[in-house]
Amino acid sequence: MDTWIWIVIGVVAVVLLLAVVVAATRSSRAGRRRKHDARRRHEAAQLRDEAREATVAARQTEAGAAAARADAEQARLEAERLESHAVELENEAAEVAGAAEDRLAEADRLDPDLGPDGTSPTDSATTPPPPVDAPPPAPAAPPAASAPPTTPPPAAPPAGAPGVADEGRRP
Repeated sequence: MDTWIWIVIGVVAVVLLLAVVVAATRSSRAGRRRKHDARRRHEAAQLRDEAREATVAARQTEAGAAAARADAEQARLEAERLESHAVELENEAAEVAGAAEDRLAEADRLDPDLGPDGTSPTDSATTPPPPVDAPPPAPAAPPAASAPPTTPPPAAPPAGAPGVADEGRRP
């Protein structure tokens, strides 16, 4: 066989060897690329799942915030109502206390056992003891004998006034 045949066989063998190497490289690259793409698809799917979970968590948080806002508004309205009720009760208590003071003053005015200063001779048990540094109290004055009434007697109606009968005459 001639040399040139061996050269052609050698060139063909080298070309075949290069073709096998190129095919193997491409196959290897394609396999790596497929693995890389599969890994990237898996990562993308995980990111999508995490994003969905985060979206659900965000919606739940928004719902919780809306519920908390509604609760706060309800509490604010309840606080306003209670404040208004408290003001009404305070006003009512002030009215009742004023009426009680008026009734006490009227009772003190009507009580024959009270002196002009509003104290009773038996009130000494309810009066607080004097301070230690205070001088001893002055002796109490004896009660006055029967004092004349402080209000003048009613004026007599004029004689012959209609609707008034004289004491001496009987109709």
